Amino acid sequence: MLALLSFLAFPYQAVYADTLPQMKASIPTPQPTLEKRLNADTVQIEIRGSGAFVVQTRAALNLLSQCDPDALLKVDTYLDRIQEYNRSGMEIESNTFLASNTTAFAPSYSREAQVFWYAGTIVHDAHHNWQSAHGRNTDWGSLSLEERDALESDARAIQIETLKRCKPYLKSAAQREAEVMINYLINMQENPQNCDYCKVEWGDRGW
Repeated sequence: MLALLSFLAFPYQAVYADTLPQMKASIPTPQPTLEKRLNADTVQIEIRGSGAFVVQTRAALNLLSQCDPDALLKVDTYLDRIQEYNRSGMEIESNTFLASNTTAFAPSYSREAQVFWYAGTIVHDAHHNWQSAHGRNTDWGSLSLEERDALESDARAIQIETLKRCKPYLKSAAQREAEVMINYLINMQENPQNCDYCKVEWGDRGW
């Protein structure tokens, strides 16, 4: 899922970076429910794509390990693969999150905010696999607009909670960008008719 970047019509910008944005040392780290904290090196998720895509994906997973380790555990449980693709969505059959460059590299935003947004989309789409595993119909093409809205609202709520937990881990400038992203999602939650991407078929996605 990623409508924000498509409908605001931001151009794609490639980002090549090697390190996760510096986290604030004064923020207490949530206690994980795992004996050993998961991170990009320990999750059992295959990452397929360009070098820049792999770096960005690992940064997003590492951010989750810092700010929402329980969300990362869920991601590790319900995703086998994150793959660079020409549009974004969850491929349930293979437990693969297909992520476009627009999703991974949120155009016009700082690198910290890009990683922040991308981390939220990973959690969002892992939740779609959770929905499927728990009996929800996630076949986009077979769902009515109302069913799509309900499916997305459920996953979006999880995404929002993760982003709220992760926002304090960003520097102040990126936090302002993060607030815009979170408010965009909240507005959609409060006004389901604003979910423009819910009306778009999988093959027609531009994000």
